[in-house]
Amino acid sequence: MSFRLGQKVVCIVDSDRWICGRHVRPKKGCIYTVRSVLPADHHGPESIRLYEIVNPSTSAIGEPAYFAAGFRLIEERETDIGFAHEILRKVSKVKETTA
Repeated sequence: MSFRLGQKVVCIVDSDRWICGRHVRPKKGCIYTVRSVLPADHHGPESIRLYEIVNPSTSAIGEPAYFAAGFRLIEERETDIGFAHEILRKVSKVKETTA
């Protein structure tokens, strides 16, 4: 699955599988926002960087990224406010009949 900038994702793997050392690691069950996407190539699978975690660059390749396979997309649903519109219609009808 390909991620896009700004998407909300949840970490689905334990943190001991991430980069070692002084780098901040994502925590299983926590929600993050995709900051950048590195496509899969001959160097490895698709990886992502997160707004909530910014690590220092460790080499010429730049800031470490996390394997996208360690995250699941959180599907954000638009709020259905149809019930509120129905209440307003009913209230408007009551006001019209009492006026």
